[in-house]
Amino acid sequence: VNLIDFCDLGQAPLSNSLVPAFQLGQHEIWYPLKIKVCVECLLVQTQDFIEAHDIFTSDYVYFSSYSSTWIKHAENFVQKAIKSYNLNHNSFVVEIASNDGYLLQFVKKSGIPCLGIEPAEETSVIAENKGINVINDFFSLQLSGEIVEKYGKADLVVANNVLAHVPDPENILRGVYILLKTTGVASVEFHSVKELMQRQAIDTIYHEHFSYYSLHSFKKLAESARLKVVDVQELDSHGGSLRIFLTKDNSIHDVSNRVSDVIASEYEMGLEDINTYRKFSDNIIDIKHACINFLLNAKKEGLKVAGYGAAAKASTLLNYTGITTNLIPFIADKSPSKVGKYIPGCRIPIVDVAELIKFEPDYIIIFPWNIKNEVISELSPRLSKKVKFFQLAPEVVLLQ
Repeated sequence: VNLIDFCDLGQAPLSNSLVPAFQLGQHEIWYPLKIKVCVECLLVQTQDFIEAHDIFTSDYVYFSSYSSTWIKHAENFVQKAIKSYNLNHNSFVVEIASNDGYLLQFVKKSGIPCLGIEPAEETSVIAENKGINVINDFFSLQLSGEIVEKYGKADLVVANNVLAHVPDPENILRGVYILLKTTGVASVEFHSVKELMQRQAIDTIYHEHFSYYSLHSFKKLAESARLKVVDVQELDSHGGSLRIFLTKDNSIHDVSNRVSDVIASEYEMGLEDINTYRKFSDNIIDIKHACINFLLNAKKEGLKVAGYGAAAKASTLLNYTGITTNLIPFIADKSPSKVGKYIPGCRIPIVDVAELIKFEPDYIIIFPWNIKNEVISELSPRLSKKVKFFQLAPEVVLLQ
């Protein structure tokens, strides 16, 4: 495979491996955060695969349900899918990487049989406590056969933000093919490389992301697993995502014009030209300087600065810029599983929201900028009117 450089963010620890207080004396493993692009198929991908088993361990701490924006997104999706595909109590829905049941709870509520597959133990237990049937394992071609044998084939397979997180996406897609009924539909979502490049969203690059797809590069991959892309939607979630609908290659589903429209927009942006990818990292050093200068100036002026949202975005950005507690003393988060731990690498402590309120900051940096409106509307009523909210990357922006 002929790979060339796309973006080099230096070295960083795993972005979601938050450090508990008792491990502060221990050394963390830092891995290169280098992204390459394949000259032949133009798939943007990490160079050094870290085993998925090392990332999605029993103490992996991403719980989908702590974002109300994401819950609403899931509920809307389920309601539309029930209508579009006439799902009822005779149907069967499978979600790959079902997390804490954030989506399947709405399927179950509608009386539709469903099954979740989730490798992280802690999150799958939470889903089971909601009454959802979960297999605690990594999805694979082999597992798909076992599921069909035990439960039958699926009318709808959902895989949100999972295909970017696996080192062998073709194996997953072949499994989806096995899982689907002839009339079945699969819906997959992932962060769009077009959006990553347009917004220069370097803080959405982490080791957990093995691949960054365009519709063009994903369509090729799907076809190799005998699946066809029948529709696509461009979404705002996670800072610009694609939701792609797939069927078996021999299905009678019509292909929407949106598929060729999105591919045309990718061509217009130059995503079929390797030189567009070569140029991506030209300006990323400017992002680093802007972040540091903004925070140094705030410190000079004696302003109190705090962070909000101990997301992977925070970890990537802080470790790339080298910002530590001397510029941001802590980051508040409302997820109890994160409070009391530390951001990997830079070791900035994570506190609960009450502590942020008590601190009376002048500036609050929102790291998960994809849910900034949710954060501002939750925090504003509890803070002084003079507090200003900022986003640091890809440029420093005052948020309203």
